[in-house]
Amino acid sequence: MEQVRNDEIDINKLLHTIKKHKWIVLIVTFIITAAGIVYSISTTPVYEVTGIVDLGSIPLLRGKHYSPIEEIYKIKNRFMGNNKYPKLVSASNPKDTNLVELRVKGYSIKNARALLNRIGKTIVTERNSIILKYKHLLTSSEKAIDKEKQNMLSREHYIKHLLAGEISPSKNKPSSSTGLLIALIKNRMENDLNGITQTISRLNLEKLKIDQDILRIIPAHFSSTTKATIVKPNKKLIITLSLLIGFITGVLLSLIVDTLKEKNYT
Repeated sequence: MEQVRNDEIDINKLLHTIKKHKWIVLIVTFIITAAGIVYSISTTPVYEVTGIVDLGSIPLLRGKHYSPIEEIYKIKNRFMGNNKYPKLVSASNPKDTNLVELRVKGYSIKNARALLNRIGKTIVTERNSIILKYKHLLTSSEKAIDKEKQNMLSREHYIKHLLAGEISPSKNKPSSSTGLLIALIKNRMENDLNGITQTISRLNLEKLKIDQDILRIIPAHFSSTTKATIVKPNKKLIITLSLLIGFITGVLLSLIVDTLKEKNYT
């Protein structure tokens, strides 16, 4: 009970001191707050611009060659570790996406945006170069399949004509004594024909898969926000802290002045 009373007395004493030396509190608070305002206005602002790089998609190489984490590592080595851009560039990967989010800071919006566009376009150019090579690889494979399929169709057509007796495998007509041999040859041709049919079916499936892969290829692209935000200085925070520090300093000075007066009086 006595402790509570002492606390009440201390609070009342503090409030009395603040009221008694209100001009000291007000002047100190005003000076420190004004200093905070001047600092926040005079400090060169740091702007931040953001952009998103879509790394695109290669169906068969997505995991190996299109890892956002790998791309962020490259960005860190090329830009974030460069003394020319100290702590100006940051990159992150939104969870479960094939995107890289870029954040670039600068002392002017123009410079920050220029650096952001440079980084974004560099990534997109490199990515699309890989995508183009892969697409050419698929196209070459497709042409090779078409060529092999054409050869199979020509061979199939030739064997069918042989089996139908429309053309002879040699210029001399076979004699009756070679009938058994011709039967064996025909049997072999029929087996070859079945094999050719299976090969053509396999080639059609492979071509269909390649066509689907080509359609699923998504090129990389970059987009940036038009709005720039000021990250430094945080004017609201600086002014609020200045006001708080000024008030506390003013109260402390009031208590010191009151204590010195009491000592001189005694």
